[in-house]
Amino acid sequence: MKKIIIYIVLLFSLTFTDNSFAQLIKFIETFESPDAESRGWKFINNDGNMVEYPVLSGSFTFTDAGYLYPHAGNYFINYNSLNANDDRLIDEWVISPQIKIDKYDRLSFWCGAVDKSYKDTLRVLISVTENNIQDFVEIDRFKVEGPSTVWHNKTYDLSSYAGKTIYFAVNYYLKDGSALGVSSDNVWIDHFIVENLIGPDVIVEKYELDQNYPNPFNPSTNIIFSLQYDSDVSITIYDALGKQTETLVNRNFKSGRYKVFWNGANYSSGVYFYKIRAISGSNTFEDTKQMILIK
Repeated sequence: MKKIIIYIVLLFSLTFTDNSFAQLIKFIETFESPDAESRGWKFINNDGNMVEYPVLSGSFTFTDAGYLYPHAGNYFINYNSLNANDDRLIDEWVISPQIKIDKYDRLSFWCGAVDKSYKDTLRVLISVTENNIQDFVEIDRFKVEGPSTVWHNKTYDLSSYAGKTIYFAVNYYLKDGSALGVSSDNVWIDHFIVENLIGPDVIVEKYELDQNYPNPFNPSTNIIFSLQYDSDVSITIYDALGKQTETLVNRNFKSGRYKVFWNGANYSSGVYFYKIRAISGSNTFEDTKQMILIK
């Protein structure tokens, strides 16, 4: 009897779960394995130091604070004063694979530093052309916070690069580094994500209905819409003859950006249409787009 009740509850939750706030993860790297170059990553020792500290580590021990483990996955990027060249310069680059950017995309990653006598600096850069150092433009430079064994999140809005393919880079750059210098200690980096933002906290400038993805699809697809104001929203599915087959959404939403899911498993292959109607006071927004179900 208990098993039957559990199955019913689970079925109910799977059927009625609202996924309109779920973020769309477009790219993620948690360094599950150390062969990051095979996945398109690029590591550059730009200071020319002949002896490099290992780029990817599974853990690190601090004599006064215990162990540092990856934020996610099995490895993380770790640099320290040993990365300095004979002129006490540290200039280490971590460059991502190429990523296509859309409006409302955001980059985030996690980092940390010992943050005691020394203040380690990281730079964040973007290239819209190639993944060579000279192609990158700096978008941020900051002192990495501590203490030891702690991870901190950094985020960057990528909307200004919408429609472009980019590389992003994190550069550990310090003068007067090394074990004898005054500017370097330990810094760690991990867990890169590029996600397309969804939810009521997203600030949008106008009403929009996006093209569904994937398209064509089998059997399910996602539909994203943006609301400039709090609105009563309905999204309706029609077949190629204009017959209404399903009401996907019919409720109130706060202003923001949302994603809903349509499962066409019970429908035959063909052309379908989805129509949004959003009402806020005297304002009404309507739009219709075509999608193709292929089985």
